[in-house]
Amino acid sequence: MRGRETSLCLFLLLLLPLPRGAFAGKGRDSVLGYSLGLLLYILPGLVSWATHSLQYFHTAVSNPEPGLPAYASVGYLDDNLFVECDSDSGLFKPRAQWIKDNVGADYWESGTKLGIAQQQVFRTSMRILMERYNQTGGFHTLQRRSGCEIRKDGSIGGSRQLAYDGDDFLSFDMNTSTWVAAVKEAEITQRRWNADTADLQYRKQYTEKECIEWLRKYHRYGKEALQGREPAAVEVSGKATPDGLTRRSCRVYGFYPRDIAVTWMKNGETREQETQRGDILPSGDGTYQIQATLEIDPKEGGRYSCLVDHSSLLEPFNVFWEPKSNVIPIVAGVIMVAAVLAAIVGIIIWRKIGSGKKGAGYLPPGSHRLEKSPRK
Repeated sequence: MRGRETSLCLFLLLLLPLPRGAFAGKGRDSVLGYSLGLLLYILPGLVSWATHSLQYFHTAVSNPEPGLPAYASVGYLDDNLFVECDSDSGLFKPRAQWIKDNVGADYWESGTKLGIAQQQVFRTSMRILMERYNQTGGFHTLQRRSGCEIRKDGSIGGSRQLAYDGDDFLSFDMNTSTWVAAVKEAEITQRRWNADTADLQYRKQYTEKECIEWLRKYHRYGKEALQGREPAAVEVSGKATPDGLTRRSCRVYGFYPRDIAVTWMKNGETREQETQRGDILPSGDGTYQIQATLEIDPKEGGRYSCLVDHSSLLEPFNVFWEPKSNVIPIVAGVIMVAAVLAAIVGIIIWRKIGSGKKGAGYLPPGSHRLEKSPRK
């Protein structure tokens, strides 16, 4: 079974970068409202069409509170968290055993130094952007996403984007090697950064060569762990709705990898169109969860079941709804009934992880050059 690692603290789930339109509004309330959907929206979406990907996410907030660091960054190999850094601890730390086993102390020392420098860059950039948007206070976020991928056809690609308060701000066009402003407030930065031809060449070279080299190296390190499988547990239940209907719910959780198919059935026939599916969300322990519902007229009768198809199963499996809620853990196609009280993602446990083992030291990806602040 795939070893489970506890995830990063809750605020990182709240503040990963989003493209334009991902938030219904701006400010802290909208960020909190999208907390559970962010990893789904960004991370798996980036790699759904790629064979492998390496992505880094940086987030800074203007008004940090206890438990909410002013700056944090995380690194993902495919959809697996493996490194993190935040301003509270000041350390670049491992979040997966395979990275601890394959790098030395120099790697973590270099990453820590880079993280400290990046904090200052983001702090300066936040102040500049608040002035540019005529903001004197409040809760604001500045986010950056960068990385590369190897696609299924063998081609490579990458991206580098910045967002402010949940909206696109600036992005790097890999085809033209230029920065593209998404809003008028970014045009000043666009002109200044595009005037630095040496930096433009570096950004393209890093994404297409150096980042790809790191991606391949990391996959050699974590190949065994990344190929693991976690079987799903399925819980079906039902309750009446205010309009006199009955809502059947099928919650599937604890599975890995992310891809899964969940459909309600009636008398052995799939109800694909009527099935309402939620997002596939991270559970906080390296696995995923999803819920599918179906509203029916109780007068119609019939036998209902939830059909689950996942790579950890030998074949798709049907879980039938009964008057009492039931939980069916599925282990490699073998059914084991158990009563499980499952909590939806709540407070994520922060586990202190020690530094890596001694070995050959080298700089982490992106350590050669910092991102510039908007005015530089």
